Amino acid sequence: MIVRAASIVGLAASLAGCATMPPPPPGVLPIEAARFACADGTSFTALFDPDGDAATLTFQRFDRDDPDALEQDRRFRVALTAQRVGSGFWYAGGGWSLRGKGAAATLARPDGRTAECRAGGAPSPAI
Repeated sequence: MIVRAASIVGLAASLAGCATMPPPPPGVLPIEAARFACADGTSFTALFDPDGDAATLTFQRFDRDDPDALEQDRRFRVALTAQRVGSGFWYAGGGWSLRGKGAAATLARPDGRTAECRAGGAPSPAI
């Protein structure tokens, strides 16, 4: 059984006060979201499904050193599934990983590079 991390729920709850999004229609579960900014300049929004077993990362700026990154629509999406973790949260898929606790997280890329990231602020409405 994959345990939904309490830190994601707390993070989403703390960010909910910053967001001005309308409530979902009746019968639709809300999607929890958080915007992350990383020490290497990468920024992304993480959308966590209501059951806690999947996340989608949408990158607004992927890699300033890669001229081919995001040339077409300036967005790049990665689908991740929840992994077993004793504390905090961990999502992985396709060589990508997002792991952390509270607002702090480490983003790992398929090429082995990692970035220390922090959640804060409301998700972008353009997602």
